[in-house]
Amino acid sequence: MNKVQYEAKEKFDFSSLQACHKQLYEQVSDIIIQEEISRTPDKEDDWSKKIQEVSDDIKNLIDNLAQFASQVTSIDEYNWVKEAAYEWGAVGDCLEVTLPLSDTIETDKNWKNSGQRILSSLPKSLPGFSFTSTISKEYIEKTAHDLSEARKLRLIGELRDRLGQVSPSNLEEFLHYLLQSLSLSNLEKEMNEDWYSACTYFSSKIMEGKLDLACQVTSELYDCLEEVWLEDVKHLKAYQVWWDNGGGWISEESIRVNYYLQACQQIADSLFDPYIKAPLIQFGDIKDYLKTHYLTDTGKFDRGKSHNLIKRKAYRLWEKNASSNERENWSRAEQYVKNFYGNIMSAIIDGDLESLDKVKKAIQSSIDPDHKYIINCFEIALVIYFLKEEMLQDVKEI
Repeated sequence: MNKVQYEAKEKFDFSSLQACHKQLYEQVSDIIIQEEISRTPDKEDDWSKKIQEVSDDIKNLIDNLAQFASQVTSIDEYNWVKEAAYEWGAVGDCLEVTLPLSDTIETDKNWKNSGQRILSSLPKSLPGFSFTSTISKEYIEKTAHDLSEARKLRLIGELRDRLGQVSPSNLEEFLHYLLQSLSLSNLEKEMNEDWYSACTYFSSKIMEGKLDLACQVTSELYDCLEEVWLEDVKHLKAYQVWWDNGGGWISEESIRVNYYLQACQQIADSLFDPYIKAPLIQFGDIKDYLKTHYLTDTGKFDRGKSHNLIKRKAYRLWEKNASSNERENWSRAEQYVKNFYGNIMSAIIDGDLESLDKVKKAIQSSIDPDHKYIINCFEIALVIYFLKEEMLQDVKEI
């Protein structure tokens, strides 16, 4: 293993650091995988020996990654260092590697692992660059286009299969299916579904911190987050859990429920993920957006501005509960919007405990089961990114 060693003030070579990271990370990952596969008492010493052999290399690489992080000069370097930090944060926990902080890092911080140490060194901004430039609506449009192409391929396959089974007796049935599949109304419906699915995927990545709401997302994309219900992201994540478990036939409803509960837990875990939390200074654009769309200039709930949001949530309650009581649905939706939007700014900016309590009650389905249907991804993202972990310790189920 060739160690990468630099003086603290020397300009780092990005490509060589990438190569060292790739080689060492793969080596360490292999050690962890082999240890998990063949964990027996007689092989424990062999595993420990392999860890010792690479521990100095790991510490050396983390030192250089932390130093390089403070000196990144491009979006590509920034994003690569962030991904490397996630990877070393994970394997660092597995290996329990002790990585002493260097003089260039704030030593008063209680970093839980090496990944957090690297992330702490990244700059909040780059002269001449904007972190928001990497994500635009084109990102979602491309995802929607990819989903559309995949759907078209599935449709072609289905038509080919059906065509091979056509006979004089079922020709009319086949033609009906063909016309229905290619009808303008059906194609428009599927295009809308592709767009919503793309927005759901985008929202999921925001909640995971893989895309950064505070640094990378402009206000033109906030409505894409608002469009997606949190419940649909839960189902997407449940699907991913199912896929990761082999994607086989689910024979029992309890298994399906378990996948869903795992998805809910993943989202709940994001509330306490220090990687995702953003500093208050990055709340400015969102604060302006909230005042423009839902609040008064002083940050109070504005019923007039919030009318369409309340209407959408009230309709959602009607959809989920099949309730004909329009007034009750509207009242409950308005109360949710008032509690959340009327208090989110003072909870984030001032840490006001009364406001914080109302926001937490709004997002918890354990307090009102119907809330799980009307929480959108913009709302939960604000909580994930801007409310500190210690403020959310008593949040149980969202």
